[in-house]
Amino acid sequence: MFGRFGKKTIPEDTRAHYRRAAGRADAIGVKLVCGNGATVPATLLDLSAGGCAVEFTVDMSVELVLDEVRELIFSSLTRSSIRAWGQIRSLPAEGAPNRYGFMFLETGELFEQLELSFYKFFNRRRFRRAKPALGETFRAELAFSNTVETVEVHDISLGGAGLVVPKDVADMLAVDSPVALRLFVPKTDLALPHYGIVRHVSPDARGTRVGVAIEVDPGNESKRLVKKAEQALSEYIQRRIDEMDRYNTAYH
Repeated sequence: MFGRFGKKTIPEDTRAHYRRAAGRADAIGVKLVCGNGATVPATLLDLSAGGCAVEFTVDMSVELVLDEVRELIFSSLTRSSIRAWGQIRSLPAEGAPNRYGFMFLETGELFEQLELSFYKFFNRRRFRRAKPALGETFRAELAFSNTVETVEVHDISLGGAGLVVPKDVADMLAVDSPVALRLFVPKTDLALPHYGIVRHVSPDARGTRVGVAIEVDPGNESKRLVKKAEQALSEYIQRRIDEMDRYNTAYH
């Protein structure tokens, strides 16, 4: 089950979402929350569901280093502010001394904040995340090295999962490390195997949140059953998204 992970290369960090350049008419402001809690204003250069590029008027090289996680606050004249956690994925290049690229983390929580009128700025073109229903438990089996742990799914899409993981287990995980993830589709007897790459490990009120980029990996399992489980997961995600949308329409 685990032998192939030593040989399989980590997928390239290709951009999954088209970036939309922010225009003056959009009037979107952005601030970075530094490690000490102070905020620094920046200019938003482009934005998507997966991340953004910003430029500062001051040197931020001491504060911002590759793979560090910082909070970003987006605001406009007509919409409530939106907070997002971003991981630094690109550093300033020659000719652009203060430009940084961020990859959004916890996208499920980010999109819950968005009003419909704000969707276009984040250009959601790939996968929407769904959360289990209130009182519903979505289990998964997380495996890496010689460790196998049953964990809880916080949010899920066809391309990624947010997991609630015990701290001692999360402490053994590193960003960009490979894992195996088996998702047990709620209200079915089906399980869907995935190859995953850890994208972030963040503290959470319920334990530690681990974000994983995933792709279906049947291995030696029955292709028929894997296909059936894949269809069941897709239907579950769509059903939960529809339910969440109906709730948001009725109460917001």
